[in-house]
Amino acid sequence: PARRAADGLIYLPIALAAPGLFLHGTLSRLVFLGSVAAAITLLLADAVTGNALRQLIPPDQTQLDDMGDTGRGLTLAMVLLPAAGLIAYRHAAWRIARGFILLAGIAAASTPTQLNGAMLLGGLAAMAITAAMPKVGLRIVLGLVGFALAMPFMLAAGLPSQDVLADLPGLPLSFVHRLIIWRTVLDSWLMGDVLFGAGVRSTELLMSDEGRMVLRGSADVVLVSYHPHNAAIEILYETGLVGY
Repeated sequence: PARRAADGLIYLPIALAAPGLFLHGTLSRLVFLGSVAAAITLLLADAVTGNALRQLIPPDQTQLDDMGDTGRGLTLAMVLLPAAGLIAYRHAAWRIARGFILLAGIAAASTPTQLNGAMLLGGLAAMAITAAMPKVGLRIVLGLVGFALAMPFMLAAGLPSQDVLADLPGLPLSFVHRLIIWRTVLDSWLMGDVLFGAGVRSTELLMSDEGRMVLRGSADVVLVSYHPHNAAIEILYETGLVGY
């Protein structure tokens, strides 16, 4: 019950930001920019206070888990950074755009999640390209979206078995573990209901169903964690080709 209550809080900022999709002009921009700024600010405040804010929200978990969750939250916020910065820049609010970049930079440096630094640099590159060459920026975005949508099918066709992946040399174990998770979830999708999937949030059940395996170096890991660490694969497994 505590977990479900905490999950319910996720929908609060979505509900506050949703009107921006149906508004036009200045009000729409203010809703979007305010939502992004609030998200980054809250996550930054949690990071610099030793996750004090997260510790107030159930369920109870270790500070290491809190740090990881805050880091992943900032990763999602970084996805919105290019759009927020460009909106501010396009409407002659360069100071606001610089404020977003500075806030995001501090946030990226405040968590141990290395991906946030890469997301920040990628976001700045996207902002620069799109501001200077809008059509080029749009083509790049469309290409990346197409690649992301095709990725599960490419992985399903090209990833070797879990045993082969477990012995891959030269790769970080965390990355190898993710490849194994993707292979396991994709195999479960192919052996299940390909058209309609296994149902929303059904990936959470795979953690107990699939068991564990040992990687090189005797690292004992689960075949599937609480989620697949890949949104496209998760959607494909849960909703099938129809939902995808």
